[in-house]
Amino acid sequence: EKGKDALMKVGGLGPSKVIAVDRDYDTLVPGYHVYSNRIDTDKYVLHTRFYSIENHKLQPGIACRYVEDVMHVPCTFNFKEALELFSQKIADALLLLLVYERRRVSGNIPDPQHPEITIRGLRGIITGVPVKLNTYRNDFESVRQELDRKYGSLYARYRVEMEAMRIELRDNHGKQEA
Repeated sequence: EKGKDALMKVGGLGPSKVIAVDRDYDTLVPGYHVYSNRIDTDKYVLHTRFYSIENHKLQPGIACRYVEDVMHVPCTFNFKEALELFSQKIADALLLLLVYERRRVSGNIPDPQHPEITIRGLRGIITGVPVKLNTYRNDFESVRQELDRKYGSLYARYRVEMEAMRIELRDNHGKQEA
């Protein structure tokens, strides 16, 4: 079953259990899915405002076709390996962000006016390190080092909660980090 279809079947949503989906065609084509209306009415279903195409851009096969169609050269780059490596390098920061957001929502962070980690700050670090096809392994390691430098003390402070989050995600979604 596709991701969005499976997510829209998740029950028991509430303040500590939400789902996030792309709107896709649900606005463009009224009644596109049986759950289209729920996307707009269920406050525990977070959604993009418009159609989202990031999945098309991040699929390794599609990325190779872009290279071949735009650059007119054979695709020899291993996009799948690169995406997996990148995911591994930023995994701790993403876990920390989830833990911190849960704490923030429950009013359990030191200074709500000055959060210690935000998606904007995380994105700034990730996009602030240039990545090139021929040096991506070292570039991704530089991203990880910068994340460690910025958030190392938070990793230490929330280590137990991060590990619990890792287990929760693995158990609920059947995915395990490499």
